[in-house]
Amino acid sequence: MRITRRNLANHPLIGLKARILSYPDPTIRGLEGTITGDNRRTLTLDTGNREVLILKAHAILLIEIPGGGWARVKGELLTGTPPDRAKRILRGR
Repeated sequence: MRITRRNLANHPLIGLKARILSYPDPTIRGLEGTITGDNRRTLTLDTGNREVLILKAHAILLIEIPGGGWARVKGELLTGTPPDRAKRILRGR
């Protein structure tokens, strides 16, 4: 299945490029890199210089969609593992 803005949360995020638009820690805002880890509550972002651990619930991200375009996503929608997220969406929560 192709990744789109509508189904982004159903897919694993590892390997996608992301930019942090909003985060409580001002040193993390604006960072851009590749997602290298996707756990239940955190994302790991490789910026090239370092890897940064980000709490999903506190972030607003801009994630690049394969094939072109970007999607703005509230991190709280990405909480849980990819299979958990897909189940939650199917149940309508």
